[in-house]
Amino acid sequence: MSKIKNFIDENGKVISWPSKRTLQKEIVVYIGDKFKKDIEYTETEVNEIIKGWILFNDYALVRRELIVENILTRDSVGKCYQVLKR
Repeated sequence: MSKIKNFIDENGKVISWPSKRTLQKEIVVYIGDKFKKDIEYTETEVNEIIKGWILFNDYALVRRELIVENILTRDSVGKCYQVLKR
């Protein structure tokens, strides 16, 4: 977390999206840790969790990155999300 500390406020919320890909990945892992395993989430629930941990307005970007980085998976119609086992 030391590399991303400049992007996290005193309450643990992400202030802004970093420009470097390596830092983006660390932010995605950080936010991914806020999800519980073995729970099925709706897209709305995923969005609300993300919104609770970011201070910038692009929760959809973070949701997509959670999928790209294989932290979350979703069904073929995008209605059910789950944490991938890591």
